Amino acid sequence: MKFTKTILSVLLLATVSMFGCKSKSAKELIVNKWKMTNISGGDAAQMPDSIKTMMYNTATMEFMKDGKYEMTMPGNEKGGKWKISDDGKTLTTMDADGSNSEDADIVEISGDKCVVKNKKDNTTITMAKK
Repeated sequence: MKFTKTILSVLLLATVSMFGCKSKSAKELIVNKWKMTNISGGDAAQMPDSIKTMMYNTATMEFMKDGKYEMTMPGNEKGGKWKISDDGKTLTTMDADGSNSEDADIVEISGDKCVVKNKKDNTTITMAKK
């Protein structure tokens, strides 16, 4: 009887490990409110450190489950739509009407960190969960 309980416990633990810890997709992980922690390369290379510091202290990007986003920075608020490619490697943001789209490579994404590299100017932005 004790052996049977042990076997059942091991099987239960194995089942939970296999099915309960399913990794999330980039589409699921991006839905969050993010705070900018670093910006480098591309156009950011010419940006003064004081501007970067201000952005780190105030800039946020929120991706909502319904496919909309809001970017907030002093003097510049923007909203629109977002989508992630089927392979989870490209983030596209666009105006609310679908115009002016911009693509970024998803370099890294997890539950608490997101790194994207703008395909147009090679600016890399690192964000942390807010």
